[in-house]
Amino acid sequence: MPSLHPCRLGISLQASLLQIVGYRNLVAEVEKLRREPYDCDNAEHEEMLMKLWKELRPDTPLTSRISKQWCEIGFQGSDPKTDFRGMGLLGLHNLLYFAEHDKSAALQMLQDSLQPKHKYSFAIVGINITDLAYSLLVSGALKTHLYNVAPEMPNLQHFQQTFCYLMQEFQRFWIEEDPSDIMEFNRVRSKFHRRILQLKTGLK
Repeated sequence: MPSLHPCRLGISLQASLLQIVGYRNLVAEVEKLRREPYDCDNAEHEEMLMKLWKELRPDTPLTSRISKQWCEIGFQGSDPKTDFRGMGLLGLHNLLYFAEHDKSAALQMLQDSLQPKHKYSFAIVGINITDLAYSLLVSGALKTHLYNVAPEMPNLQHFQQTFCYLMQEFQRFWIEEDPSDIMEFNRVRSKFHRRILQLKTGLK
């Protein structure tokens, strides 16, 4: 078996170390966002939330900060902050990234989520998929995927791109499952989580 030239070996080891350090740093960054609660007195948090509304409902002004209109984009009540409890700011960051960087897909998914036949709560699904992406990351299941898409150092953007992919996969899976109503959401979500865990090495 031919051996690597010392120079090439050094470069290969350096690249591997960068990826390992990058993955570790990414886990720490994601964990920090997950642990940070949404604070309605924090101007940056509020600005992000307002931006999410504008990206998903560009032609519909929000009548007030506390409003039933939030249900139109899939939050459970009139104040979205309560829905971010489980995933903290990470859920908001991911939803906003999807709305800004994959806007056509996000808007189409939102529109599809409002159709009576396959209705579900878009924002709540986003927070659930954030939980899935987070679990895959901290368990190390995303290492192969992120090392492939990030030849130097994986960062938050690579994680968020994975989230966007998972969102669109869930949309397809939800339609395939053809649930009778929203009450089947937990069943479909659990089945989707199991499928992704089985296919984790095939993540795009």
